[in-house]
Amino acid sequence: MTGRQVIRKVLDMGGLEDVASPHELFQHVAAQCAGHEEFRRLLDTCRPEQRRRAYDTLVPHLRFVAKPLDVYIAENQNEAERKQLPTIAADGMLVPFRRAEILSDEFAAQEAIRKSLARLRMTVVCRKCTKQAEFFGDRKADCIAEARSAGWAYDETMATGGETCPECLDFKN
Repeated sequence: MTGRQVIRKVLDMGGLEDVASPHELFQHVAAQCAGHEEFRRLLDTCRPEQRRRAYDTLVPHLRFVAKPLDVYIAENQNEAERKQLPTIAADGMLVPFRRAEILSDEFAAQEAIRKSLARLRMTVVCRKCTKQAEFFGDRKADCIAEARSAGWAYDETMATGGETCPECLDFKN
């Protein structure tokens, strides 16, 4: 079967046997969108570099007034963050969700002062993935408390013990 024959078969199975051109197909697809939520999900299925083209093609055929494309993209990003969905890396592999850290200049300055005044610096290495992190304090107990509040845990299940990072703990549960 050629590519066109496969497409024709899929269209026929979907009840779209009367579709003769891509323009008519877009009209049918747009007519099936009952509201903003469905349209947003449809745009989310498109590759990022194709979203503008899909948006511009479908908007004239919608039964409602569409929001600007950047609003739909922002809504998709908010939903992904709320649900903590993984992202796709450039190599096509899934990457676990990571919350964006927004640091102001004032916060960065305070953090640098706090680190410079601390008497101890403890470097922790994850026994599973070798990720490293540094924690600061006046006492060893302060460094350990900071590590625990950052999500690191002492893994007693391993024969040699050792620290485990928050990402590896998530996979363990």
